[in-house]
Amino acid sequence: MANYPPENEAGLRRDGPPFPQTGEGQGIALVIHGAIRTVLIAFAATLMFAPGPAYSIDAAARQQQMAETRRKIATAKILARAGKKEEAAAMMRSLFPSGPPGGEMALEYYRIIGSTPEGWGEAKTGLEKLVMAEPYVMLYRRELATHWITREATRYAGIRALAALARQPDADKHLTMEAWRDALSLLGGSAGDMRLYREYLAVDPANTEVRERLAKAQRNEDERQRRARELLARQQGLDLLDAGHSDEAERVLAEALKKSPKDPQIVGGLGLVRLRQGRHAEAQEFFARALELDAGSRSKWKGLIATANFWKLMRESSAARDEKKLDIAEERVREALRLDPGNADGIALLGGIYADRGDLPGAEKLYRESIGRDPASGAARRGLVGLVGLMSKQGRRAEAMALLDSLGEKHGESAGKYASVRAGILRDDADALLAAGRTEEAIAALGNALSLAPGEPWVRFDLARLYQKKGSPEQGRALMAEGVTIAPDDPQTLHASALFLAGQDEADEALLRLEKIPPDARTESMLKLHRKMVIQSQIQQAAALYRTGNRADSLAILEHAGYDAGDDPEFVNSVANAWVERGDPSRAVDMMRDLLARKSPLPAALRVRYALLLNRVEQDGELSSLLEQLAAEELSGGEREDLRYLRASLSIRRADARRRTGDYAGAREALAPALERDPENIDLLMALARVHISAREPEQARLVYRRVLDHSPKNIDARLALAKVMRETGDGIAARQEIEMVLAFTPADDLDVRLNVADWLVDMKDMATARQVTAQLTAATAGNNAHVLVLLGRIAKIDGRYDEAMGYFRQAREAEARMGSPMHAALALMLKMDDEIYSPPAAAPAAAPAVKQLEDMSREKKGISLKIAERLGDVVAGTLALAGQPAFQERPPQTEAEEEIARMERRREGHVSAGYDVRSKPGTAGVSAFTATELPIEARIPLGYSGHALVHIDPVSADAGTLSPSDRYTLDRYGQIQALAPAGIAGAPRQSARGVAVAVGYETDDWRADIGTTPLGFPVQDIVGGFKTYRSDEPFYYYADLSRRPVTSSLVSYAGARDPVSGEVWGGVRSSGGDFRAGFERGRFDAYVGLGYHLLTGKNVQTNTQFELRTGINRTFIQEEDMRLSAGFVLTHWRYRDDLSYYTFGHGGYYSPRTYYSLATPVRWDGRTGRWSYLLKGSVSASASHVKDMPFYPARADLQALAGNPYHTGGSGHGMGYSLGGALEYQATPHLFIGGRIEIDRSEYYTPNFATIYLRYMFDPHTGPVPYPPTPVKPYSRF
Repeated sequence: MANYPPENEAGLRRDGPPFPQTGEGQGIALVIHGAIRTVLIAFAATLMFAPGPAYSIDAAARQQQMAETRRKIATAKILARAGKKEEAAAMMRSLFPSGPPGGEMALEYYRIIGSTPEGWGEAKTGLEKLVMAEPYVMLYRRELATHWITREATRYAGIRALAALARQPDADKHLTMEAWRDALSLLGGSAGDMRLYREYLAVDPANTEVRERLAKAQRNEDERQRRARELLARQQGLDLLDAGHSDEAERVLAEALKKSPKDPQIVGGLGLVRLRQGRHAEAQEFFARALELDAGSRSKWKGLIATANFWKLMRESSAARDEKKLDIAEERVREALRLDPGNADGIALLGGIYADRGDLPGAEKLYRESIGRDPASGAARRGLVGLVGLMSKQGRRAEAMALLDSLGEKHGESAGKYASVRAGILRDDADALLAAGRTEEAIAALGNALSLAPGEPWVRFDLARLYQKKGSPEQGRALMAEGVTIAPDDPQTLHASALFLAGQDEADEALLRLEKIPPDARTESMLKLHRKMVIQSQIQQAAALYRTGNRADSLAILEHAGYDAGDDPEFVNSVANAWVERGDPSRAVDMMRDLLARKSPLPAALRVRYALLLNRVEQDGELSSLLEQLAAEELSGGEREDLRYLRASLSIRRADARRRTGDYAGAREALAPALERDPENIDLLMALARVHISAREPEQARLVYRRVLDHSPKNIDARLALAKVMRETGDGIAARQEIEMVLAFTPADDLDVRLNVADWLVDMKDMATARQVTAQLTAATAGNNAHVLVLLGRIAKIDGRYDEAMGYFRQAREAEARMGSPMHAALALMLKMDDEIYSPPAAAPAAAPAVKQLEDMSREKKGISLKIAERLGDVVAGTLALAGQPAFQERPPQTEAEEEIARMERRREGHVSAGYDVRSKPGTAGVSAFTATELPIEARIPLGYSGHALVHIDPVSADAGTLSPSDRYTLDRYGQIQALAPAGIAGAPRQSARGVAVAVGYETDDWRADIGTTPLGFPVQDIVGGFKTYRSDEPFYYYADLSRRPVTSSLVSYAGARDPVSGEVWGGVRSSGGDFRAGFERGRFDAYVGLGYHLLTGKNVQTNTQFELRTGINRTFIQEEDMRLSAGFVLTHWRYRDDLSYYTFGHGGYYSPRTYYSLATPVRWDGRTGRWSYLLKGSVSASASHVKDMPFYPARADLQALAGNPYHTGGSGHGMGYSLGGALEYQATPHLFIGGRIEIDRSEYYTPNFATIYLRYMFDPHTGPVPYPPTPVKPYSRF
């Protein structure tokens, strides 16, 4: 409910709908004409504000109250225009004590409140909420953009928003263009602003004001470039001087002096070079010459001349002090003090020398004298702090505290005088505790320090960082916010708060803190952080826009960030890495190359940064050459460590590439030189262990992991990897011990490691321990940590509690979102809507997202009934289809929670599949020959997240050909012919059948149930179905299957046949029974055994039984994300009670030897590439069987007697066979897959062929990688 003044709250209501005549018919017409947003507003207004009992308030009273409120608002506006903004804001707050009112009146409220420094952030947040709640209200969007432009940090976002708004057909163009011009007038007219001027002129080309600004900016840029060329040499020298490269600076400045001998800055720069080189006499000469050339800066050069002499002595003193030559140090500093007796720094230095001698009372006296000489100076206090700090860091913290106590007692200092110094000692205590792994005690120490000095920002900063490390960033934020409340104007407090926010990637909030620091109080580090946050904010804005599909604006913002980065290596590197994250590594590399080209000579630090970027984008050729050059140069300790990392990374990447292709020897060769150079490098050893694992050398991998742990016992990655190897090789007890060691090594508050352990446990399906660790994590983070919530969701998903899992994932997404920027979200939404709805679309959302958008608005924002929203959705769907908009726009998940949600949503992917399936088996026409053509149609309909309902409709045509009347041998062995027509038959109809099988079922991850029919229309029809369940408890798995299925070996066994003499039907064999299979997986090996027992029955067919035993072992040789290759051995045994393989009446026409043995060696290769998935498989087998003698008519003694008691002769045999098969599937569109498969079997007397082509239409677009192996639609007969 909107907040109104208390005296008006009961009566202040709107008079009625803003569109009282709008009806449903008009709304539909508007939608058809493309004005979707207009009809939404109209319907919302009609439903929200139509007159009714709830709004029947006396109109006169209501108007009087409204008039009074508006009168007070008008007074506040007058005050604000008169410059009395604080008074106006106070008046608005008193008018609306419960917060801002609703509707457009809120804009007046935020406009006045936001004009004050204290209220700007409140107005920004409120306006952003208005835009997010009602993104189609142009007035809100313009007001938010106008508010943004009032601050430098958000000005660019405001201009982008106004530019987007100006393109909208229903925005107030006059006011929007005016606001846009006002925003442009606030720009400095830099080269980077010219693009913004041009963008405006593209909309309003006749505007002379903006055109003049563009021309002026161009002139300024031309002049800047000319001047830059002149000053380039000088600036390069001064930059080198600032960077501490005095020798290089001297060379560059000397060269510049030849071209500009009377440039005082160059002359003075050479004086500074000499000063830093310790050549003070020469420095004085240069400064004197600079004074002659630049008399206007007389005091500057005279000061430098004096400074050169003074600091000559001071530095000599400091150097002697560093060398412990305290007598010489004292002599030099006293000489310096004779030149400047009152210099506080000199007195403080002398105090430091006394302190070094152990003369603490003398040091104290000098420090106090320094303060007395220059009370505003921090030199003496810094010296005293340094003394106490030195004692503290030496472990003499009790002594340091005692010193402070004695100073206080001796001089009558208040207890709080040295509170910050005492806090510093406790801070050192905390550092020592942290180094010992005692985090909780460190937190307590910092808490005590903060109690002593609540205004000490860096103690507060350290404590907040510890809270963040514990997984409680909100507690850290609250702590820093409290510091700002205590000292809202203290520059150091604001700096510390901004730095903490920067560490949480909250650039906009950090900028708000930094901009409160007065310009004259900003230190170099503050200015650099401010510039860094401006660039980081632009990077974050660009990323937000890119994720929402607004590529053009994302590109423009990132380009602007690159311009703002200038020549600062750190900033250029940040923008370059943003280009990498955006998927444009070439642009990133070009940026850094341009920077390198502008720097001469090239600092090693910059080249190391460039090497790190090349490493990230994996440009290994150039990286390798650069690393060789860097290895020959003098580098700092940190740079040398970076070089070590880069060399190892390059070797590891080369080794991993070879390992993935199966070239394990090549992988070892790639690592060997690096390991020889750096044998104890943990990353290299871990890469070597991966090679051993991929090469199926677990023992060698264990040895390498042990080697890593010998050097680094607390290396979590190595210990977890070792535990995994142990578990996969069957040493579960040892694996458990390793995990227990990890947990023992890890402090209870080390969330990162415990999260890693929990991830490992979930991946390894050790759910009992995973639940314990996750419960501890949940308690430690109060259920607010996104990663912990994801873990809880993964556990719930594995347990089959899918709705609960989805709830956790959504909470995790909200936790992730809380770390984002509302401004970025609002800007992204506004610009996304511009591109997808109002701009002439080349691409835009389809009908389904449009309906969802309507439903969301109806439920949460406008009060439109769901029924009306759905009715409108039908019209929207048609309108969008007419606009030629594609089916979907892929939005790949960017966070862990979003990825899990996407996986859950894929569980609800439903589809309809249809195929053309052909099986053919050569044989005797009319008898054993068999061709079956099936047209399987399957629908899989998701029911929640747990499973899918199945619907099958399969038209089937089965054909065996026509008996030949002249083939007496064949006629005698078919049906009842030999018994009833020994002389033969004149002819026989074609042996074929047609029908349609139907079935329904339900399938989850763990079980499947189905019930259906054999094809209705076949001579023999039956109810069939089954229930299958599968379970896995690593390393074991099993499945059980109870079913009744058709035997599809021949026309007789599948459809049944009609005897050509008697007309009786026989066949239609059904196999009823169960199968059980259990297996064991260890690493890449899989061993299993399966048992089956079935009863085979049919119409007028002898009942039979089948027993099956199958066992095998399989090894996976390649197991990559996109490919698998495996091979193995399978031993099969069948036993049938009777051999009913023949086609005389009473036989079933299915292969059923008395005993059968086979040994096969199957090979299988499947994978995916791009939109394709594939499967290739084959096997070679050897078999032996025994067939017993069987009567022609086993179920009819009368027919057996009439035929003369004939028998089918049995016997034993053996042979070889092979099979080949493959499948290929292609994702043609996000909704459509096309595929096919083909298989052949070849052995003596058995040569069937199988082929299928199929289509699969997904109800929702499939946006992830294509699944593999291919999944051809399966006829119900083969379930």
